[in-house]
Amino acid sequence: MSQPSIVRYREFYASPLGRVVRRQLFHAVHQHWPELRDDVVAAMGYATPPLRPFLRQENGPAQIFPIMSAQQGAMTWPDHVKNRAVLVHLDRLPYADHSFNRLVLLHCLEHADSQHQLMEECWRILTPGGRMLVMVPNRASIWARRSSTPFSAGRPYSREQLREVVCHRFTHIETSSHLFVPPSASRWMQQLASLIEQCGQMLPFCLGGVTVMEVEKQIYAGLGERVDKKGPVYVPVARPALSRQG
Repeated sequence: MSQPSIVRYREFYASPLGRVVRRQLFHAVHQHWPELRDDVVAAMGYATPPLRPFLRQENGPAQIFPIMSAQQGAMTWPDHVKNRAVLVHLDRLPYADHSFNRLVLLHCLEHADSQHQLMEECWRILTPGGRMLVMVPNRASIWARRSSTPFSAGRPYSREQLREVVCHRFTHIETSSHLFVPPSASRWMQQLASLIEQCGQMLPFCLGGVTVMEVEKQIYAGLGERVDKKGPVYVPVARPALSRQG
């Protein structure tokens, strides 16, 4: 499935409307994860815009590693320091098991050739008890239909569809809706974005442009085989060996 290039993502998030989206998505991440101290975060797809403000926070994550799709291309990140971004095929991640305890997927799942394989790789590299945020375009929103934004590309999801894909392996924690401001170039509309977002939280979730689902990797240990010590004990009896003469 075709995916916008890294150039289009960069140009969009550098535009006035893109900066509004970046702020709203940062608030979405912060709403789910207000504390990220000492966490190791993988930003999959093009998830660096809403994570950039965490670099300036004292309680921010220990490290953020951008993992970008080979279909879109990659750019160095962050600026003015050693590059951490990698360009990979998302269904074959070059990381060891349990490498990250936080994953953020943005502009990722809706472009996956194999949703199942992507989720399997996310499960593999996430630590037990680790959490993942999946951000996808809302199928019922106007953002999924406006071709001037990257949210119109790929496969949009309803809440039910997203849960079917993600919660096959992961345990659902919480789902929220964000980006209630219309995808408009109007300056006054962008200035009112924060107020619109606050009011939008009281409206039906189908109006939000982005659905954010938080899930957890839970592993349940078995209790082992029960041994009943009160039962009878059978002792095998060895037959005597036959002599040559016998």
